[in-house]
Amino acid sequence: MSGNEDHGIRSRGKRFVVDTTYRGQRIWASCATPEMARKALRKAKTLIDERRYLEVKRRPPEVTLAQAREEYLAHCTALGQRSVREKRRYLETIEGFLGSDRLLASIAREDVERYIEWRLQSLDRRFRYRQRKVSVPSVRLELTTLQAMYSWALERGWVASNPLSRLKRPRQENRPMEYLDVEEAAALVLAAGSEPLRTRSRHLQPAVILGLHTGMRLRELLTLRWPQVNVKRGYIELPNPKSGHREFVLLNETATETLRSLPRAIHTEYVFPSRPRRGKGSFGSQPLRELRHSFGSAVKLAGIRKRCTFHTLRHTFISHLVMAGVPLPTVMKLARHRSIQMTLRYAHLAPGHEQLAVERLDAIFAGKPAVGEVKTSGTVPGSQLSVQEAVAPTQSK
Repeated sequence: MSGNEDHGIRSRGKRFVVDTTYRGQRIWASCATPEMARKALRKAKTLIDERRYLEVKRRPPEVTLAQAREEYLAHCTALGQRSVREKRRYLETIEGFLGSDRLLASIAREDVERYIEWRLQSLDRRFRYRQRKVSVPSVRLELTTLQAMYSWALERGWVASNPLSRLKRPRQENRPMEYLDVEEAAALVLAAGSEPLRTRSRHLQPAVILGLHTGMRLRELLTLRWPQVNVKRGYIELPNPKSGHREFVLLNETATETLRSLPRAIHTEYVFPSRPRRGKGSFGSQPLRELRHSFGSAVKLAGIRKRCTFHTLRHTFISHLVMAGVPLPTVMKLARHRSIQMTLRYAHLAPGHEQLAVERLDAIFAGKPAVGEVKTSGTVPGSQLSVQEAVAPTQSK
Protein backbone atom coordinates (compact mmCIF):
# COMPACT_ATOMS: atom_id res chain seq x y z
CA MET A 1 0.00 0.00 0.00
CA SER A 2 1.29 3.47 -0.84
CA GLY A 3 0.39 7.10 -0.19
CA ASN A 4 0.23 9.31 2.90
CA GLU A 5 -3.33 8.16 3.61
CA ASP A 6 -2.12 4.57 3.82
CA HIS A 7 0.76 5.30 6.17
CA GLY A 8 0.42 2.94 9.14
CA ILE A 9 -1.78 0.46 7.24
CA ARG A 10 -0.40 -2.91 6.21
CA SER A 11 -1.89 -6.12 4.87
CA ARG A 12 -1.68 -9.29 6.93
CA GLY A 13 -3.14 -12.30 5.16
CA LYS A 14 -6.63 -11.33 4.07
CA ARG A 15 -6.89 -8.57 6.68
CA PHE A 16 -5.66 -4.94 6.72
CA VAL A 17 -4.14 -3.82 10.00
CA VAL A 18 -3.86 -0.25 11.24
CA ASP A 19 -0.79 -0.06 13.48
CA THR A 20 0.74 3.39 14.01
CA THR A 21 1.30 6.15 16.55
CA TYR A 22 -0.29 9.60 16.38
CA ARG A 23 0.53 12.33 18.90
CA GLY A 24 1.77 9.81 21.43
CA GLN A 25 -1.27 7.54 21.15
CA ARG A 26 -1.02 4.11 19.61
CA ILE A 27 -3.72 3.28 17.04
CA TRP A 28 -4.47 -0.35 16.26
CA ALA A 29 -7.36 -1.89 14.34
CA SER A 30 -7.98 -4.92 12.14
CA CYS A 31 -10.24 -4.39 9.12
CA ALA A 32 -11.55 -6.43 6.20
CA THR A 33 -10.83 -3.94 3.39
CA PRO A 34 -8.34 -1.09 2.78
CA GLU A 35 -11.19 1.46 2.74
CA MET A 36 -12.40 0.31 6.16
CA ALA A 37 -8.84 0.57 7.49
CA ARG A 38 -8.47 4.15 6.15
CA LYS A 39 -11.82 5.08 7.69
CA ALA A 40 -10.78 3.65 11.08
CA LEU A 41 -7.46 5.52 10.94
CA ARG A 42 -9.13 8.86 10.08
CA LYS A 43 -11.68 8.43 12.86
CA ALA A 44 -8.97 7.61 15.43
CA LYS A 45 -6.90 10.67 14.45
CA THR A 46 -9.97 12.92 14.71
CA LEU A 47 -10.74 11.59 18.20
CA ILE A 48 -7.12 12.14 19.29
CA ASP A 49 -7.27 15.74 18.01
CA GLU A 50 -10.47 16.24 20.02
CA ARG A 51 -8.89 14.56 23.07
CA ARG A 52 -11.69 12.00 23.19
CA TYR A 53 -9.79 8.97 21.92
CA LEU A 54 -9.23 7.17 25.24
CA GLU A 55 -12.77 7.94 26.40
CA VAL A 56 -14.35 6.53 23.27
CA LYS A 57 -11.93 3.61 23.19
CA ARG A 58 -12.95 2.50 26.70
CA ARG A 59 -16.68 2.93 25.96
CA PRO A 60 -18.37 0.39 23.68
CA PRO A 61 -19.78 2.15 20.61
CA GLU A 62 -23.54 2.33 20.10
CA VAL A 63 -23.88 -0.10 17.22
CA THR A 64 -27.27 -1.44 16.19
CA LEU A 65 -27.99 -4.94 15.01
CA ALA A 66 -28.48 -3.75 11.42
CA GLN A 67 -25.16 -1.86 11.42
CA ALA A 68 -23.31 -4.81 12.92
CA ARG A 69 -24.89 -7.13 10.38
CA GLU A 70 -23.72 -5.07 7.40
CA GLU A 71 -20.19 -4.68 8.79
CA TYR A 72 -19.97 -8.38 9.60
CA LEU A 73 -21.21 -9.47 6.18
CA ALA A 74 -18.72 -7.13 4.51
CA HIS A 75 -16.03 -8.80 6.59
CA CYS A 76 -17.22 -12.27 5.50
CA THR A 77 -17.35 -11.19 1.85
CA ALA A 78 -13.79 -9.87 2.02
CA LEU A 79 -12.64 -13.24 3.39
CA GLY A 80 -14.21 -14.97 0.38
CA GLN A 81 -16.78 -16.97 2.35
CA ARG A 82 -19.43 -18.69 0.21
CA SER A 83 -22.28 -18.59 2.73
CA VAL A 84 -22.75 -14.80 2.92
CA ARG A 85 -26.21 -14.96 1.39
CA GLU A 86 -27.41 -17.54 3.90
CA LYS A 87 -25.87 -15.60 6.79
CA ARG A 88 -27.73 -12.46 5.69
CA ARG A 89 -31.00 -14.37 5.71
CA TYR A 90 -30.32 -15.80 9.18
CA LEU A 91 -29.40 -12.42 10.69
CA GLU A 92 -32.36 -10.63 9.10
CA THR A 93 -34.68 -13.26 10.59
CA ILE A 94 -33.21 -12.62 14.04
CA GLU A 95 -33.52 -8.85 13.56
CA GLY A 96 -37.18 -9.29 12.68
CA PHE A 97 -37.79 -10.55 16.21
CA LEU A 98 -35.27 -8.52 18.25
CA GLY A 99 -35.52 -5.31 16.20
CA SER A 100 -32.98 -3.97 13.71
CA ASP A 101 -32.61 -0.72 15.73
CA ARG A 102 -31.77 -2.63 18.91
CA LEU A 103 -28.30 -1.88 20.24
CA LEU A 104 -25.92 -4.78 19.90
CA ALA A 105 -24.65 -4.41 23.48
CA SER A 106 -28.18 -4.39 24.97
CA ILE A 107 -29.11 -7.93 23.91
CA ALA A 108 -28.97 -10.42 26.77
CA ARG A 109 -29.16 -14.19 26.96
CA GLU A 110 -32.84 -13.99 27.93
CA ASP A 111 -33.59 -12.21 24.64
CA VAL A 112 -31.93 -15.02 22.68
CA GLU A 113 -33.83 -17.66 24.67
CA ARG A 114 -37.12 -15.90 23.87
CA TYR A 115 -36.13 -15.87 20.20
CA ILE A 116 -35.45 -19.62 20.26
CA GLU A 117 -38.85 -20.31 21.81
CA TRP A 118 -40.62 -18.11 19.25
CA ARG A 119 -38.66 -19.45 16.30
CA LEU A 120 -39.39 -23.11 17.04
CA GLN A 121 -43.13 -22.31 16.95
CA SER A 122 -42.92 -20.37 13.67
CA LEU A 123 -43.83 -21.75 10.26
CA ASP A 124 -41.05 -22.23 7.72
CA ARG A 125 -41.64 -19.82 4.82
CA ARG A 126 -40.26 -22.36 2.36
CA PHE A 127 -43.05 -24.79 3.32
CA ARG A 128 -45.81 -22.39 4.34
CA TYR A 129 -48.39 -24.24 2.24
CA ARG A 130 -47.61 -27.47 4.09
CA GLN A 131 -47.80 -25.78 7.52
CA ARG A 132 -44.32 -27.10 8.46
CA LYS A 133 -42.61 -25.54 11.47
CA VAL A 134 -39.00 -24.38 11.44
CA SER A 135 -36.68 -27.30 12.11
CA VAL A 136 -34.18 -27.49 14.95
CA PRO A 137 -31.14 -27.60 12.60
CA SER A 138 -32.31 -24.34 10.97
CA VAL A 139 -32.53 -22.62 14.36
CA ARG A 140 -29.10 -23.92 15.32
CA LEU A 141 -27.63 -22.50 12.10
CA GLU A 142 -29.15 -19.09 12.88
CA LEU A 143 -27.73 -19.16 16.42
CA THR A 144 -24.29 -20.18 15.12
CA THR A 145 -24.27 -17.22 12.74
CA LEU A 146 -25.34 -14.82 15.50
CA GLN A 147 -22.66 -16.17 17.84
CA ALA A 148 -20.00 -15.75 15.14
CA MET A 149 -21.08 -12.13 14.62
CA TYR A 150 -20.87 -11.44 18.38
CA SER A 151 -17.42 -13.03 18.59
CA TRP A 152 -16.31 -10.77 15.75
CA ALA A 153 -17.88 -7.73 17.45
CA LEU A 154 -16.18 -8.69 20.72
CA GLU A 155 -12.78 -8.51 19.04
CA ARG A 156 -13.61 -5.00 17.80
CA GLY A 157 -14.68 -3.85 21.25
CA TRP A 158 -18.32 -3.29 20.29
CA VAL A 159 -19.65 -5.51 23.08
CA ALA A 160 -18.34 -6.53 26.48
CA SER A 161 -19.49 -10.16 26.28
CA ASN A 162 -21.12 -12.70 23.99
CA PRO A 163 -24.70 -13.51 25.10
CA LEU A 164 -24.60 -16.82 23.23
CA SER A 165 -21.60 -18.26 25.05
CA ARG A 166 -22.62 -21.32 27.09
CA LEU A 167 -26.17 -20.95 25.83
CA LYS A 168 -28.18 -24.17 25.92
CA ARG A 169 -29.29 -24.77 22.36
CA PRO A 170 -32.20 -26.89 21.17
CA ARG A 171 -31.28 -30.46 20.38
CA GLN A 172 -32.63 -32.50 17.54
CA GLU A 173 -33.99 -35.99 18.01
CA ASN A 174 -31.87 -38.61 16.30
CA ARG A 175 -34.23 -39.77 13.57
CA PRO A 176 -33.21 -42.61 11.24
CA MET A 177 -31.78 -41.28 8.00
CA GLU A 178 -33.89 -41.96 4.94
CA TYR A 179 -32.32 -43.69 1.96
CA LEU A 180 -33.66 -45.26 -1.21
CA ASP A 181 -33.67 -48.96 -1.93
CA VAL A 182 -32.57 -50.30 -5.32
CA GLU A 183 -36.06 -50.25 -6.82
CA GLU A 184 -36.77 -46.69 -5.64
CA ALA A 185 -33.42 -45.44 -6.95
CA ALA A 186 -34.06 -47.02 -10.36
CA ALA A 187 -37.57 -45.54 -10.49
CA LEU A 188 -36.20 -42.09 -9.61
CA VAL A 189 -33.60 -42.24 -12.41
CA LEU A 190 -36.28 -43.22 -14.93
CA ALA A 191 -38.64 -40.49 -13.71
CA ALA A 192 -35.89 -37.86 -13.92
CA GLY A 193 -35.33 -38.79 -17.57
CA SER A 194 -39.00 -38.88 -18.55
CA GLU A 195 -40.16 -36.60 -21.34
CA PRO A 196 -41.90 -33.80 -19.35
CA LEU A 197 -39.03 -33.44 -16.88
CA ARG A 198 -36.32 -33.80 -19.55
CA THR A 199 -37.82 -30.84 -21.41
CA ARG A 200 -38.07 -28.74 -18.26
CA SER A 201 -34.69 -29.69 -16.76
CA ARG A 202 -32.31 -31.57 -19.05
CA HIS A 203 -29.65 -31.67 -16.29
CA LEU A 204 -31.83 -33.51 -13.77
CA GLN A 205 -31.21 -37.14 -14.76
CA PRO A 206 -27.38 -36.84 -15.05
CA ALA A 207 -27.29 -35.03 -11.69
CA VAL A 208 -29.38 -37.77 -10.05
CA ILE A 209 -27.16 -40.53 -11.47
CA LEU A 210 -23.98 -38.75 -10.29
CA GLY A 211 -25.52 -38.15 -6.87
CA LEU A 212 -26.32 -41.85 -6.48
CA HIS A 213 -22.95 -43.11 -7.75
CA THR A 214 -20.56 -40.53 -6.25
CA GLY A 215 -22.34 -39.20 -3.15
CA MET A 216 -21.60 -35.62 -4.18
CA ARG A 217 -23.61 -32.85 -2.56
CA LEU A 218 -25.96 -30.76 -4.68
CA ARG A 219 -23.84 -27.60 -4.48
CA GLU A 220 -20.71 -29.54 -5.43
CA LEU A 221 -22.48 -30.87 -8.53
CA LEU A 222 -24.01 -27.56 -9.60
CA THR A 223 -20.67 -25.70 -9.34
CA LEU A 224 -18.64 -28.50 -10.93
CA ARG A 225 -16.32 -27.42 -13.79
CA TRP A 226 -14.88 -29.58 -16.54
CA PRO A 227 -11.23 -28.87 -15.56
CA GLN A 228 -12.00 -30.62 -12.25
CA VAL A 229 -13.12 -33.80 -14.04
CA ASN A 230 -10.55 -36.41 -15.07
CA VAL A 231 -12.60 -39.06 -16.87
CA LYS A 232 -9.53 -40.89 -18.15
CA ARG A 233 -8.15 -41.54 -14.66
CA GLY A 234 -11.56 -41.84 -13.03
CA TYR A 235 -11.82 -39.06 -10.45
CA ILE A 236 -13.17 -35.57 -9.79
CA GLU A 237 -11.09 -33.05 -7.89
CA LEU A 238 -12.93 -30.71 -5.53
CA PRO A 239 -10.56 -27.82 -4.73
CA ASN A 240 -13.03 -26.03 -2.46
CA PRO A 241 -15.56 -28.47 -1.01
CA LYS A 242 -17.59 -28.08 2.17
CA SER A 243 -14.72 -29.11 4.45
CA GLY A 244 -12.35 -26.54 2.93
CA HIS A 245 -9.75 -29.14 1.87
CA ARG A 246 -8.85 -30.48 -1.57
CA GLU A 247 -10.60 -33.80 -2.02
CA PHE A 248 -11.10 -36.45 -4.68
CA VAL A 249 -14.32 -38.15 -5.74
CA LEU A 250 -13.85 -41.54 -7.35
CA LEU A 251 -15.86 -42.44 -10.44
CA ASN A 252 -17.26 -45.86 -11.23
CA GLU A 253 -18.23 -46.96 -14.74
CA THR A 254 -21.78 -45.57 -14.54
CA ALA A 255 -20.61 -42.14 -13.36
CA THR A 256 -17.88 -42.08 -16.02
CA GLU A 257 -20.29 -42.90 -18.84
CA THR A 258 -22.76 -40.28 -17.55
CA LEU A 259 -20.10 -37.57 -17.68
CA ARG A 260 -18.97 -38.65 -21.14
CA SER A 261 -22.54 -38.41 -22.42
CA LEU A 262 -22.95 -34.80 -21.28
CA PRO A 263 -22.49 -32.15 -24.01
CA ARG A 264 -19.73 -29.61 -23.41
CA ALA A 265 -20.73 -26.03 -24.12
CA ILE A 266 -18.13 -23.93 -25.90
CA HIS A 267 -18.43 -20.73 -23.89
CA THR A 268 -18.52 -22.18 -20.36
CA GLU A 269 -16.54 -24.51 -18.11
CA TYR A 270 -19.53 -25.56 -16.01
CA VAL A 271 -20.70 -29.15 -16.31
CA PHE A 272 -24.25 -27.99 -15.57
CA PRO A 273 -24.46 -24.48 -17.07
CA SER A 274 -27.47 -22.24 -16.54
CA ARG A 275 -29.61 -20.48 -19.09
CA PRO A 276 -29.88 -16.66 -19.15
CA ARG A 277 -32.43 -15.46 -16.58
CA ARG A 278 -34.83 -12.78 -17.86
CA GLY A 279 -32.40 -11.72 -20.56
CA LYS A 280 -29.53 -11.15 -18.09
CA GLY A 281 -26.12 -12.66 -18.72
CA SER A 282 -25.09 -15.14 -21.38
CA PHE A 283 -25.52 -18.90 -21.63
CA GLY A 284 -23.31 -20.70 -19.13
CA SER A 285 -21.99 -17.54 -17.48
CA GLN A 286 -23.26 -18.87 -14.14
CA PRO A 287 -23.71 -22.41 -12.81
CA LEU A 288 -27.15 -23.95 -12.51
CA ARG A 289 -28.70 -22.48 -9.37
CA GLU A 290 -31.30 -25.03 -8.29
CA LEU A 291 -32.82 -28.42 -9.01
CA ARG A 292 -35.17 -28.64 -6.05
CA HIS A 293 -38.49 -28.16 -7.86
CA SER A 294 -37.77 -30.52 -10.75
CA PHE A 295 -36.31 -33.08 -8.31
CA GLY A 296 -39.49 -32.95 -6.24
CA SER A 297 -41.54 -33.58 -9.37
CA ALA A 298 -39.37 -36.61 -10.19
CA VAL A 299 -39.86 -38.00 -6.68
CA LYS A 300 -43.67 -37.77 -7.07
CA LEU A 301 -43.53 -39.27 -10.55
CA ALA A 302 -41.43 -42.20 -9.25
CA GLY A 303 -44.07 -42.94 -6.60
CA ILE A 304 -41.68 -42.49 -3.66
CA ARG A 305 -43.72 -41.92 -0.50
CA LYS A 306 -40.93 -41.25 1.98
CA ARG A 307 -39.37 -37.80 2.45
CA CYS A 308 -36.74 -37.53 -0.28
CA THR A 309 -34.48 -34.54 -1.04
CA PHE A 310 -31.39 -34.42 -3.22
CA HIS A 311 -29.25 -35.01 -0.12
CA THR A 312 -31.09 -38.33 0.28
CA LEU A 313 -29.03 -39.52 -2.70
CA ARG A 314 -25.88 -39.03 -0.63
CA HIS A 315 -27.40 -41.05 2.22
CA THR A 316 -28.33 -43.73 -0.33
CA PHE A 317 -24.76 -43.83 -1.69
CA ILE A 318 -23.26 -44.32 1.79
CA SER A 319 -25.97 -46.72 3.03
CA HIS A 320 -25.58 -49.13 0.12
CA LEU A 321 -21.80 -49.13 0.49
CA VAL A 322 -22.18 -50.15 4.14
CA MET A 323 -24.82 -52.79 3.34
CA ALA A 324 -22.50 -54.20 0.64
CA GLY A 325 -19.92 -54.97 3.31
CA VAL A 326 -17.41 -52.23 2.48
CA PRO A 327 -15.26 -51.50 5.59
CA LEU A 328 -16.30 -48.36 7.45
CA PRO A 329 -12.88 -46.62 7.12
CA THR A 330 -13.15 -47.08 3.33
CA VAL A 331 -16.71 -45.74 3.40
CA MET A 332 -15.46 -42.76 5.40
CA LYS A 333 -12.93 -41.92 2.67
CA LEU A 334 -15.38 -42.45 -0.18
CA ALA A 335 -17.98 -40.28 1.57
CA ARG A 336 -15.28 -37.69 2.40
CA HIS A 337 -16.28 -37.53 6.05
CA ARG A 338 -13.86 -35.64 8.27
CA SER A 339 -14.31 -38.03 11.20
CA ILE A 340 -15.28 -41.67 11.65
CA GLN A 341 -18.14 -40.57 13.93
CA MET A 342 -20.01 -39.29 10.87
CA THR A 343 -19.68 -42.68 9.19
CA LEU A 344 -20.67 -44.61 12.32
CA ARG A 345 -24.21 -43.24 11.95
CA TYR A 346 -24.61 -45.79 9.14
CA ALA A 347 -23.01 -48.72 11.02
CA HIS A 348 -26.39 -50.17 12.04
CA LEU A 349 -27.00 -51.04 8.37
CA ALA A 350 -24.24 -53.65 8.55
CA PRO A 351 -24.98 -55.56 11.78
CA GLY A 352 -22.72 -58.44 10.74
CA HIS A 353 -19.51 -56.52 10.11
CA GLU A 354 -18.23 -57.05 13.68
CA GLN A 355 -18.78 -60.82 13.35
CA LEU A 356 -16.96 -60.87 10.00
CA ALA A 357 -14.07 -59.00 11.61
CA VAL A 358 -13.52 -61.58 14.37
CA GLU A 359 -13.96 -64.44 11.89
CA ARG A 360 -10.89 -63.17 10.08
CA LEU A 361 -8.88 -64.42 13.09
CA ASP A 362 -10.09 -67.98 12.37
CA ALA A 363 -8.72 -67.65 8.87
CA ILE A 364 -5.42 -66.22 10.08
CA PHE A 365 -4.65 -68.76 12.81
CA ALA A 366 -6.03 -71.78 10.91
CA GLY A 367 -4.20 -70.87 7.71
CA LYS A 368 -7.46 -70.52 5.79
CA PRO A 369 -8.22 -67.91 3.11
CA ALA A 370 -9.18 -64.55 4.56
CA VAL A 371 -12.88 -63.68 4.79
CA GLY A 372 -13.34 -60.98 2.16
CA GLU A 373 -10.82 -59.60 -0.30
CA VAL A 374 -10.06 -56.18 -1.69
CA LYS A 375 -9.05 -55.71 -5.30
CA THR A 376 -7.05 -52.60 -6.14
CA SER A 377 -7.42 -51.22 -9.65
CA GLY A 378 -5.65 -47.86 -9.42
CA THR A 379 -4.82 -44.86 -7.26
CA VAL A 380 -5.72 -41.21 -7.26
CA PRO A 381 -2.82 -38.72 -7.38
CA GLY A 382 -2.42 -36.70 -4.21
CA SER A 383 -4.60 -39.12 -2.20
CA GLN A 384 -3.85 -42.22 -0.14
CA LEU A 385 -7.20 -43.71 -1.16
CA SER A 386 -7.08 -46.46 -3.76
CA VAL A 387 -9.79 -47.18 -6.29
CA GLN A 388 -11.12 -50.25 -4.47
CA GLU A 389 -13.68 -52.80 -5.37
CA ALA A 390 -15.06 -54.69 -2.38
CA VAL A 391 -15.58 -58.37 -3.06
CA ALA A 392 -18.52 -59.97 -1.21
CA PRO A 393 -17.32 -62.01 1.78
CA THR A 394 -17.50 -65.76 1.31
CA GLN A 395 -17.25 -68.45 3.96
CA SER A 396 -14.45 -70.92 3.44
CA LYS A 397 -15.57 -74.49 3.26
